Amino acid sequence: MSFPTLAIAVVSYNSAKWLDKCLSTLLDNVQNYPAKVEIGLIENGEPAQSAKLAKSFEWQNLKFFAAPQNLGYGGAANYGWENLVGEICLVLNPDMSFPANWLLRLIEPFRHDPQIGVIGCKLLYEDKRIQHAGGIVKYGAALVETFGQGQIDDGRFDESYEAEFVTGAALAVR
Repeated sequence: MSFPTLAIAVVSYNSAKWLDKCLSTLLDNVQNYPAKVEIGLIENGEPAQSAKLAKSFEWQNLKFFAAPQNLGYGGAANYGWENLVGEICLVLNPDMSFPANWLLRLIEPFRHDPQIGVIGCKLLYEDKRIQHAGGIVKYGAALVETFGQGQIDDGRFDESYEAEFVTGAALAVR
């Protein structure tokens, strides 16, 4: 199956201090992606710093959107997706960075299973401990268990598996 086109919304709220690393590593991944990708930086707060940084990435077709007001995270993702074109929509936090081939690995399950509607990924803290690797809801107890949280990343969560929830910090939706 061919690679789907992507609409990627990076949602910012006065996050200029993280955006250079986020956008640089994301755009490195996009260069290796074999289908069309549109990226939008959506600023929910004060747009001046983010707009200046976004301008430096315009040559790579990054689009900048100043939200008309603070739309919240989900609202800003939707605002971005309304202005971008892609078969798969992604939303990303601005304080993230992405290893080589991250985007290819993230999208791969969509290519092989049309039943998949949502994909998340493992998130690591800077010290390589796991922040999030999906989770389950413990019904009746109103509790959740986040896989691997706080543990040193030893590769256990490197392959695709089914989870009841994933974080919106890096989320892909068919």
